[in-house]
Amino acid sequence: MRILWICPTLLHPTINGSQIRTLGILRHLSRNNEIHFVGTARRDQTTQQKDEYCSEVYAFPHQPPRRSSPRFAVDALANVFSDIPLNVARYASRPALECVTRLLSANTYDAVVVDFLLSVPNLPAPALENAVLFQHNVEACIMGRLATEAKSAPRRAYLSYVTRRLERYEKDVCSRVRHVITVSPADSAYIEKRYGVKSTTPVPTGVNVRHFERPDGMVAAAPESDLVFIGSLDYLPNVEGVHWFVERVLPLIHAARPATTVSLVGKSPVQSIQEMGAKDSRIRVTGTVPDIRPYLWNASVSVVPLFAGSGTRLKIYEAMATGTAVVSTTVGAEGLAHTDGTDIVLADTPESFAAACLDLLEHGGRRDSIAQAGHTLVKDRFDWSAVAVRFQEILERVTGPPPGTI
Repeated sequence: MRILWICPTLLHPTINGSQIRTLGILRHLSRNNEIHFVGTARRDQTTQQKDEYCSEVYAFPHQPPRRSSPRFAVDALANVFSDIPLNVARYASRPALECVTRLLSANTYDAVVVDFLLSVPNLPAPALENAVLFQHNVEACIMGRLATEAKSAPRRAYLSYVTRRLERYEKDVCSRVRHVITVSPADSAYIEKRYGVKSTTPVPTGVNVRHFERPDGMVAAAPESDLVFIGSLDYLPNVEGVHWFVERVLPLIHAARPATTVSLVGKSPVQSIQEMGAKDSRIRVTGTVPDIRPYLWNASVSVVPLFAGSGTRLKIYEAMATGTAVVSTTVGAEGLAHTDGTDIVLADTPESFAAACLDLLEHGGRRDSIAQAGHTLVKDRFDWSAVAVRFQEILERVTGPPPGTI
């Protein structure tokens, strides 16, 4: 197949779950298909990308304004009169749109994949009906959960307003594209029920098991810690989850086990998370690291304290692949194959989450059993090669001549 793939970012450096998922699929798709990749580069990205995931790459610098900047405030006011929510509009790139338009005119593609709702503005509107939308998350679902969890009335009102705008836009896009590929049956069910869209298919989340498997012995590239959280520390669901864990769960753990240490590993930690490490030496905030694996290898338990979000958390399967036991909230593990108490431990209150962590920290046999079962699960069922095959099968099934043509 010849595939045009439109993405709101480039794939190197690979520092978040969406990049990991796209890269894992494209590495395998590109072995037997011709991939033309269009993406935009952030501050930390070079437009010189590796050819491991595509035949041709078209990359354009594009940096959305920081939320604290005057330009963001101006854009937010202007966006009130736009049909495209600000969350999406800030990723629109005129050079990327012009490039996609040229490519569609000059080439015949078997499939056009719009990677994320954020990429939709970079596809000409008439081409949307023949595109496949790859939804790593249901964006309105994430925002709606954040609104529900918001502590202050003004914040709750604002996030509810954003949710309504996102939901209208997301419903319209999902209704117009040829097909929607999601990352879990739960997300497909949400889109079908909430948006009335029936042309959806889930693909499972994968992991490069061999890449993550734990080497023999101690790994010196990262300090040892009892607990570890992996995730972008400027992503709102992660930020709120970390606050919940540090403020409500960790004190309960420290009351029973005062020396317990935790590493918060991820890019761009917001100020409030940086302050956690400054106030308590038992909390280590790393910022961006070149390789997350040593932090998982050298931790006893990986924690996923999330209450907002959609899609699936790759961090869980990555932790399982390293042989690290996982404690997660129910939402954190949503959409993934798992068995509570066998290959993962689920807990949704501060008390139960703290108790689960303490149980695994204090009982090595129980911890090893959970870790081994998780490793077996991902090794047997969720390598990226199998996910990519499933993805291509969907593309081959749903693409072809437009409806009503011969």
